[in-house]
Amino acid sequence: MNQFRSIMMLAYITLLSILIMSVCDDSPTDTEMHDNVLTVDPDSLILDSDAQSAADFLITSNVSWTISDDAPWLETSATSGSGDATITVTATSANSSTSARTAIVTVSGSGISKYLSVVQEGTSDYENMILIPAGEFTMGSNSGEGNEKPVHTVYLDAYYIDKYEVTNKEYADYLNDALINGDIQVTSSSVTKDGYELLDLDDIHCQISYNENTFSVESGKNNYPVMEITWYGADAFAQHYGKRLPTEAEWEKAARGTDERIYPWGDESPTSSQCNFNMNVGDTTPVGHYSPTGDSPYGCCDMAGNVYEWCNDWYDSNYYETSPGNNPQGPEAGSYRVVRSGSWRDDSDFIRCADRGVGDPVVSRGSGGFRCAR
Repeated sequence: MNQFRSIMMLAYITLLSILIMSVCDDSPTDTEMHDNVLTVDPDSLILDSDAQSAADFLITSNVSWTISDDAPWLETSATSGSGDATITVTATSANSSTSARTAIVTVSGSGISKYLSVVQEGTSDYENMILIPAGEFTMGSNSGEGNEKPVHTVYLDAYYIDKYEVTNKEYADYLNDALINGDIQVTSSSVTKDGYELLDLDDIHCQISYNENTFSVESGKNNYPVMEITWYGADAFAQHYGKRLPTEAEWEKAARGTDERIYPWGDESPTSSQCNFNMNVGDTTPVGHYSPTGDSPYGCCDMAGNVYEWCNDWYDSNYYETSPGNNPQGPEAGSYRVVRSGSWRDDSDFIRCADRGVGDPVVSRGSGGFRCAR
């Protein structure tokens, strides 16, 4: 019995000692001594579609870390460091797509990796575009040039067309994005794609320049219509954004509506309060400058003067004689493309809605621009 008691007492003392040691020993365990901390907060960021859009995330860490990403269109304010830090993620180019694009930023240190997802929103499919409803309109003019005859009725399905002419900023953003993607080639005097010139950089009327691998716009000219664009330059921009150039019929309906008006605003002769024409300014004006007095019935701006606009159609002076009545697409082939609207240099006759101009698709001019359709 005494032996049993001794054994029980010894067990009790041993257990008590363990408990006391457990309570009293506040030194870190071996595992705790080697715990590394590395977190990112939040674990996802959303940037808008514009270049230079930015957002921050926080690193909490007691170790050194490095940062990497899998996208050429973003950068981080630091690529390595130690301890806690606030990091800025910046989009280096605009997202030209209508859908969002994503990237992963990886923060790594001491065998730990944390991941931050970055989403850059896409452009709206129909931002600054106007819906032209389906239906018939009267195309051409019996009092105009011979290539505007005969007057004929055309039916068009519903479509969208840009409210404004494409601006210098919009085109420069496209070029910067296309450059990153390797879609274009650049010299000091020209931008080309697939062997065709898009933009004549060294012309005095060009308001976009290229320096240090970046396209930029002349100060104060962001919202002016882009010029010195070839037909191929207009078409490349449109395709990049999931759009297209308007057909000649689509352009004319958007400009004059269904009442056979001569000008976008009606039949009265143009004045300097309605449009930029006949050298009354001596240069281009910002897009929408004459809105709403110079707008078309649907609200499209600058469809008379400012810059002439490329259409998708090949040009044929006699096309109206055989043009189909439903959704005409222009001749199947040709040497020149249709241009519309006249420019800041042209007199009142050339800025009529029915006037048909012609341009060599590989030649750019200091009075030529474009708008897109969808």
